[in-house]
Amino acid sequence: MPDPTDGRVRRLVLTERCRALMASAHAFHQEFERQLTERLGPGDVAAARAVLDAIAARSESRDGLERALPPLA
Repeated sequence: MPDPTDGRVRRLVLTERCRALMASAHAFHQEFERQLTERLGPGDVAAARAVLDAIAARSESRDGLERALPPLA
């Protein structure tokens, strides 16, 4: 769908099927997080999330992580 204020922009409109798939994915994620926290405990889940967030922050581009971290010995 074209943007009414900027002709260069194309807006996406989610279909009902897409909304249903996104809701299903969200429900799966919520249940996965619940089970993970139940098995590992909130502290370990928080630590894992912190590590993953740090990795994501360092990989700004496809090769960003390779540049940021030395190869494993």
